Amino acid sequence: MRNVLLLLAILVLTSCSSSLKLKQQLNETTLELAQAKRDLIELGHRSDNMLIHTVYFKLKPDLSDQQHEAFLQEIAKLHQIKQVKGLIYGSFAELGDSRAMLEFQLAMQMGFESEKAYREYQAHAIHLALKEAAKSYLAGPPVTHDFWTETKRN
Repeated sequence: MRNVLLLLAILVLTSCSSSLKLKQQLNETTLELAQAKRDLIELGHRSDNMLIHTVYFKLKPDLSDQQHEAFLQEIAKLHQIKQVKGLIYGSFAELGDSRAMLEFQLAMQMGFESEKAYREYQAHAIHLALKEAAKSYLAGPPVTHDFWTETKRN
């Protein structure tokens, strides 16, 4: 009987020890999962894809060539923002397409590696300065279009 009680005590202790180890592993795994979720959010949830940000500008009709050039120089400053990838910009090209957005004389486009990078760009001093300077060149608020590039599927 004494051996049976001893054996039961050993089984209970072993079971408790295993249970504590399982709880510890569960806690560690839960922490790892939480970190992985934070990492995914930081990457913008699409690590293989780029967020493309396009902006269309309607310029004031009486804008001089010098003012137009000055606005382009303001846009060019966005190259200095490290989050901005592949900034391109230019004036509307009339190609006779009836679907063209004729009311917008200027457009710019850039990419971001994540939504976080895009949000940092939005709050960057150079971008905010451009938004303020643009008021003297624009006939109305800019129009934007944002999209995630898609990974090629086989």
